[in-house]
Amino acid sequence: MGQIKSVGTKSILLLLIGTGVTGLAYSDDNAVKKFRNFTPQQIQALPDKVKTSELPMMYSFAARTGLAPDAGLLFSMQLNRLMYPAAGNYMAAVRAYQADLGDPPNGVLTVHQIHQLEYRSDLQKLSRVSVPVDFSSWISSDSAGVKGTLTMLDENIAWPINYHNIVCFRTQNQCEVTQTILAVPDDKSWIQRYQVMVDST
Repeated sequence: MGQIKSVGTKSILLLLIGTGVTGLAYSDDNAVKKFRNFTPQQIQALPDKVKTSELPMMYSFAARTGLAPDAGLLFSMQLNRLMYPAAGNYMAAVRAYQADLGDPPNGVLTVHQIHQLEYRSDLQKLSRVSVPVDFSSWISSDSAGVKGTLTMLDENIAWPINYHNIVCFRTQNQCEVTQTILAVPDDKSWIQRYQVMVDST
């Protein structure tokens, strides 16, 4: 007969937490599927209990946007940003957008389509690039390390926007350097875009 090993309370607790999280994610996926084809008007007509306990928050916000008096103007701007000619023919732009999503091109935006429209439109406006903000150092009997931005006193550094992680080992008499560099285009650059470079030595 095989042996049965005892399982600690901590292991059981972690198993229960993991099962609970998985169940929560599964429930959220079900709710997204359940309400994705609702129009803002249909969302508005739902009982308050359903809206507060079942409706995904992203669809609640999308419905609120879709019911606003100037929703058509906002959607036109977002569609134009995605290269759909909504300024010339709004309904044709909506139908083309719906078709590209693989949905029926009926000209009536659902909360899922509104959410996707806002998300995709906002992606076109992203301009900020964030670098790590962990500036720290440590030392032990055999090694030491530092994380941060490398600068040179009284000199212009080639890549001023950078992040370095340097770890040195006494017994090996060497250091490991990982550097992340952000290259910002100037007015002479052929391509106007940020470039992130990572190098390890």
